[in-house]
Amino acid sequence: MGISSRQCLNSRTPVLQKPIWVLAALLCVCLLHGPARCQVSNDYILGPEDVIAVTVLNHPEFSGEHFIPTDGKIYLPIGGTVSIAGHTLVESSKLISASLKSELRDPDVTVTLKSPRPQLVYVMGAVRQPGPYPVKPGWRLTEAVTAAGGTPFGIEAAECTVSVLRGTNGEKQSVSLQEAMKGSESANVSVRSGDVITVEAVELIPVYVMGKVARAGLYNIRSNSAGVLEAITVAGGAMDDAALSKVTVTHLDGASETISILPTTVEGKRETLVKLRSGDLVVVPDSMSRFAVLGWVNSPGYFPFKENQTITLSDALGMAHGVDNRRGGLKRVAILRTTGDTQERLVYNFETFARKGDITQNPVVRPGDIVWVPETDSVDLDRLLSRISTGLSLLWAVNR
Repeated sequence: MGISSRQCLNSRTPVLQKPIWVLAALLCVCLLHGPARCQVSNDYILGPEDVIAVTVLNHPEFSGEHFIPTDGKIYLPIGGTVSIAGHTLVESSKLISASLKSELRDPDVTVTLKSPRPQLVYVMGAVRQPGPYPVKPGWRLTEAVTAAGGTPFGIEAAECTVSVLRGTNGEKQSVSLQEAMKGSESANVSVRSGDVITVEAVELIPVYVMGKVARAGLYNIRSNSAGVLEAITVAGGAMDDAALSKVTVTHLDGASETISILPTTVEGKRETLVKLRSGDLVVVPDSMSRFAVLGWVNSPGYFPFKENQTITLSDALGMAHGVDNRRGGLKRVAILRTTGDTQERLVYNFETFARKGDITQNPVVRPGDIVWVPETDSVDLDRLLSRISTGLSLLWAVNR
């Protein structure tokens, strides 16, 4: 096997004295006219179930075919055991040559692939049709998962992680299936024969989300990211009048805690909130903060005051759809405010702000305030403010 036809014909050894050379010559002829060896790339990695041909130049007694067993080792008559799984053909030739140096001087060894092992990749776990699949050149993770039918009905890619166990060196790599499907090269890794791909569905836990959210109800959220903010987001987000600083979480054992998600939603800080458990109840309460805009405005009434929100006098008048152009007086717009047991009556010339931009006449409105726009040229503003002071007290009580 390791001797060329020219070497056979030019042998100086008499044929009758060395009958083994006759057999070798006949074998050379057969090989020249027989089937060609497998054509593989130089980077082909040998593994269990491969059949290789080892040719030692001028030493046919040490040449022969070898089936690579599961442990990846072959036995040579004088070289002993050589581990070649995980190596290329060239690398294997060097390993075998090194093992023969104890008995042969500068052995010239060639390793060729006689019969390749089945080129299979194994897809297991949360796929529709787990099992072995013939791997094709250039395959990546998504091709292998697609060949296995993809994830089962009801399991999204975002809910799965994938581990790839390399059959050649035992290295394990974990990636996100969703990122792989988006085309991320770091996640959509290449796969080779012998790799074992395991798709694992992330555990989902049931959580109730109630109160001031867009869609209250029962939701299944990922256990590895089961935060309060995630639960509220799945429920469509909080409404404008939600009290984000007073969100309550009640566990199945009856324990309850109140948390604020304002640092995360408003200030953009990283969430360090309580981790949700299966069966938890998340309640987003109503914000009771209000202020009123009364008098000669186009839409008088009570308006919600969002948490962490700054509302100026101009904002408040805008929410009331502006001042009545014919009868509303801007020179003496009043704010009635209760602080503790004390009532204040603050009067501002809003016309100065509107015309000249005097920001001192555009104060900040607080929760519980009543903004009063009097009638143009109203004579007795104090009398009017006294009449509505009772309403201010009632509004403050409601807010508390």
